[in-house]
Amino acid sequence: MKLLHFADLHLDTPFRWAPPGVARSRRKALRETLTRICHLAANLGVDALCCGGDLYEQDTPRDADLYTYPGNPDPLTFGETGDRGAVLLHLAADGSISRERHHVAVSKVADVTVDLTGITHSGHVGDRVLQAVAGLTGVVRVTLAGEIGPDVDLRLQDVESLPVPHLDALVVRLGRVSPGYDLEQLKSELTVRGQFVRDVLGSPELDEDQRRRVLVTGLRALAGRGSELEVA
Repeated sequence: MKLLHFADLHLDTPFRWAPPGVARSRRKALRETLTRICHLAANLGVDALCCGGDLYEQDTPRDADLYTYPGNPDPLTFGETGDRGAVLLHLAADGSISRERHHVAVSKVADVTVDLTGITHSGHVGDRVLQAVAGLTGVVRVTLAGEIGPDVDLRLQDVESLPVPHLDALVVRLGRVSPGYDLEQLKSELTVRGQFVRDVLGSPELDEDQRRRVLVTGLRALAGRGSELEVA
């Protein structure tokens, strides 16, 4: 028996580093390379053509007439979608193909966004995260988001150290979190802070997102807390 073996072709690679025209040309070259491999297999008279892995550059399992991509059988990262696992193929006498997908993963991975909107006390952050992960197992990534009270001291290390014995690991990252301020009240103050708010709100050079970021950064700096929260 003769086998022709290849691997790591990565069809449909997006080539994000390249301009659109170059990327299309590179994807075309990959398909032509596969055609050349098939012709080589025919010319060599092999009994089977084998791909050792990564035929497609795909994140999501999918099936087509001439191929099946089962996906990685055990989770490799967060955010994976699709029905992944081992695929049992049934080849009928008429050439038709049916597929049965079987879940074989040992690991459990979950991605959870925790909305912190409305929280005004630092201790309530942990409570909300614990509530969100209470029914989960395995490795959980928590993304913190929302508008919190200006006095909330949000520290990722505090969330990462929460007691979660039912989880294998808790991974925490900061999403779009910003402190909420009563700007109407602040701009009425006859203080440096009030003048700062009035100047920023009245600036014609800032768009709304820039205005929000400048206000949040400046107000936290004036409160001596500029390093506590990244402004997203």
